[in-house]
Amino acid sequence: MSFKHSFKFSSFGPSALIQAASQNHTYRDFVVKLTKTRRSALSETDKFGWTPIHYTAHFGAVDIFKVFLDHIDSSTARKRDKQGMTVIHIAAREGEVTILKELAYNFPEIWDLQDNKGQTVFHLAVERGKLDCVKFILATKLSHYGLINQKDNEGNIALHLATIHGKNQQIFELLIKDCRVDKSARNIEGFTVIDIILLKEYGYFEKTWITMSVASNGGLESLEHAINKDGRKTRSTESTTTNQEQPQTTWFPVAIEAQPQLIPNKRPEPAAMKKPSSDQLHTIASINLLVTTLIATISFAAGFTMPGGYKSDGPEEGMAILSRKLAFRVFLIANALAFCFSSTSMFLHYCKSFVEKLDAHAFYTYITSLLTSYGITAMVIAFVSGTYAALSDSPGLAKAVLSIGCSFFGLQLLVYFK
Repeated sequence: MSFKHSFKFSSFGPSALIQAASQNHTYRDFVVKLTKTRRSALSETDKFGWTPIHYTAHFGAVDIFKVFLDHIDSSTARKRDKQGMTVIHIAAREGEVTILKELAYNFPEIWDLQDNKGQTVFHLAVERGKLDCVKFILATKLSHYGLINQKDNEGNIALHLATIHGKNQQIFELLIKDCRVDKSARNIEGFTVIDIILLKEYGYFEKTWITMSVASNGGLESLEHAINKDGRKTRSTESTTTNQEQPQTTWFPVAIEAQPQLIPNKRPEPAAMKKPSSDQLHTIASINLLVTTLIATISFAAGFTMPGGYKSDGPEEGMAILSRKLAFRVFLIANALAFCFSSTSMFLHYCKSFVEKLDAHAFYTYITSLLTSYGITAMVIAFVSGTYAALSDSPGLAKAVLSIGCSFFGLQLLVYFK
């Protein structure tokens, strides 16, 4: 070790151990000597309330952490900084899964501790998008139902934070698919995860798909909360804030470090959040059923009325004349998709007739509407490609039909993403 580095670690106390921790394994031997000389320094704190072991978790100094681990007890592991964080909170926040595993094995009693914001290790790992830590927390036996659905001071469980911050899509999918996670949990403002999704700036298809993923994985009650049976507001919290003016706030902050208010006290009512009544859902379903029936009828008929006709003689008698053309093959695939989408939508309408709960009706309405929109798109593709194949001898006319057909997709995108 150089004279410069020797001078750097000249003070035998917590500051020396902290500085050593930041250097990771480079000064491992020296740290071992310091630890043996001043073991009590491991429990001493600096002006931030951090002990040397806090810093090992912060810097990811795994080797030095293991040295410290042999010389600390439960009281040192429980030491909190000025934000109420223990070393296990720091490890989860920084994504240090190795340190997190060691702490869980050696000090399981600190696993459920909350910081000053009421957040657990699970909250912090999810909020910061630390996928490996989230996987470990969900896999360990220490993570019981209460921890996974623990609410912080804002009433947010980890799933709320994954939705609000959106740091890692894989984390959101993990939580949605885990049967222990309460998808219908509400925070202090009465928001469920679907409420938050509907308020975010997603596109039509993305918003619908995410909402249905939540609903199909145990979040139907959350969906029912977003779609009110009588068209009235259901949250008791809203009745106390209707007549109060609230300052405009930012919904989804970019920087977590700023830690602003995540959810404003008054909920806006954008168009995406207007809740249809039971009668409105019935009207939507009736129109959707009519449209999807027409698509199924047209695509079924088109499957037996091939563009260009059939061969009347020869070894391939009865085969489609245009079967070798690419446009004709596109027609067949698109027509088959249109029939499948519409038939599936019709089947779901049939299934819906056996359910009574509003949340189930809403679920089926979303799914059938999505399938019908796909069926319409496939039907237009089938029409354009079939016509193009039949007009292959008239390229000018074929291109004109193709251009007209493509204008539909421009209109469709304009409607969906407006």
